[in-house]
Amino acid sequence: MHLYPYKRPRRDYDTRTCSSPCRTQRPLRHSIIPDLESLADTALDGLDESIICDNMEALDYFLTSGCPAWDLRAGNNDDALKFIFRHGSDEVIAHVAKHPALRGSPLLHEGMELLVYRCREDLVEVLLAHGGVDINWRNFGGESMLSIAKGGEDWKIVEFLISKGAHK
Repeated sequence: MHLYPYKRPRRDYDTRTCSSPCRTQRPLRHSIIPDLESLADTALDGLDESIICDNMEALDYFLTSGCPAWDLRAGNNDDALKFIFRHGSDEVIAHVAKHPALRGSPLLHEGMELLVYRCREDLVEVLLAHGGVDINWRNFGGESMLSIAKGGEDWKIVEFLISKGAHK
């Protein structure tokens, strides 16, 4: 006598999808959240909440998994950039700078630009030490970090950047 009186159905398709086997299986998340824009908004809300609460575990999720509509590694989301580098605490920014999934990413380079504007030598130092950023990187307008710093009022950041190898 069998422990299971019925025969378990064989599944030759992914049970995490909404429909039976077909050429266009949709992931289950598309049934819960109707479109990618809503998914991105929901994920961005979660990212914002993890930054505000200094929840590093949740932040790790967003840095490694992200969301298909916006890729943090590519640095193509201004909202995520603003949340992390403008509203994030020093601990959050240092955590992001040291995260291996973002090493050398455009997000960190653009974040460095915001930190140079704010004259945050301590956090720029963390980005240079752990983030794999190039001190002579140029933004979309062609400005280097040194030229951005020269446009400000604080010459200490200019001296700091030169001491770290900025020369353009």
